[in-house]
Parts: sequence; structure tokens; C-alpha cells
Amino acid sequence: MFRFISTGLVLCTMLLTNEVQGGQSTVVSLTATIDDVFTKYLANGNVITKRITGLFYRDSHGRTRIDRGDLVIIQDPTTQTNIVINMKTKLARRLVSSSSNAKPASAPTILSIKKNSPYKDLGSRIMDGIAAKGIEYSLTVPSGAVGNRDPIRQITEVWYSEHIALSLMTKASNPLDGDHLQTYHDIVQGATVDPGLFKIPTDVRVEDVKPIPRK
Repeated sequence: MFRFISTGLVLCTMLLTNEVQGGQSTVVSLTATIDDVFTKYLANGNVITKRITGLFYRDSHGRTRIDRGDLVIIQDPTTQTNIVINMKTKLARRLVSSSSNAKPASAPTILSIKKNSPYKDLGSRIMDGIAAKGIEYSLTVPSGAVGNRDPIRQITEVWYSEHIALSLMTKASNPLDGDHLQTYHDIVQGATVDPGLFKIPTDVRVEDVKPIPRK
């Protein structure tokens, strides 16, 4: 039900986190709470709302971890490795990028949006005590891509902190999936983050996933 938005937001958050890291040897280590709220509007006027809360960790090397129930997502830019662990089934899927500059093509960054796409500057605001800059942009799913007769337009609003290199709030809306609001709060800057959080537990089976070649 939320395939289009949720996938895009996860990828967008990852890249927004890594965007500044590419030119820095260290970043601000931190911990935070991450909230995702999905809202689906039905034709009969009914509304379905789903909320998912998780924990976010990042160390000074830019490695990140998100815990959401039985699901753990780890990104390690030092080894270009992405890991998704299902703690219930004890299975980890690991993807290692073949290039140090490899990035998912479908996930835009703030810099690429400003360089290549029309966008609206939303100015600056303070969020959870942290200064952030906002932009709004749109993505279009062409006719026929998912069986749709007409193009589907998604509008995304991102509030990004350059100081801590993190998107504090991202909101995406489209008529197919509804709304997805993702926010970070209770942010602790300079937190001591256990390096073991970025390792696969020894009791978890690892399955390596091959990158999908770009056409």
C-alpha cells in the first residue's frame, strides 16, 4: 500500500545523511528517535493511519543504524555496505556497492535536486532546537509505469540540517499512497555510539545480494 512513498523516503533519508559525509572525514555522532506516520485516504472517506517508531544511531565515521521492531537497517559508507537484518528470522541481507561513488539512482539528494530539478525554497526554521533549511520538489511516475492511466505526481518536502547532515523532517504525498511523514526528534549530538551496533550479530545468517546493474 505504501510502496512508492516508503521506499523513496528510506532511500532519500540515507542519501541525505551521506551527502555531506562524502566531503568530510568525520560527522557529528548522534542518536535520535525516528517516527514514520503513513496516512492512506480511501475513496469512501475513510482514513487509515499507521505509525512506526524506531531508534537512529550514527557515529563519527558516518555509519548509521535504524532499529524498527524486528528490522535493523545498517549503512556503512566506509565500506559502501548496506545491511538489512530481520532479527526475528535471524537473516541479514548485505549489499556491497561496486563503486565508492555508487548511489541508488532513484533517490535524489538535496544537492542533486537543486542542480537538476525545479524546486521551491521554503526558507529556514528551527526544529527540535536545530536550524534546518527546507525545499519542496516533485517526482512524476509516467503513465503506464504501474498500470496508471495518467501520470502520478508526488510532492516531497524536506527540512535538512547542514550542521548535523540529516533531514529532520521529510513529507511525501501522492494520490496513490497518501502521505508519509518522517521526523527525527530527541536528538543527542555528540553521543557515544557503540561500534558493535554496526556489526552483524554472530547468530544471524548472512545472504549477500548482488547490485542491480544500471541500464
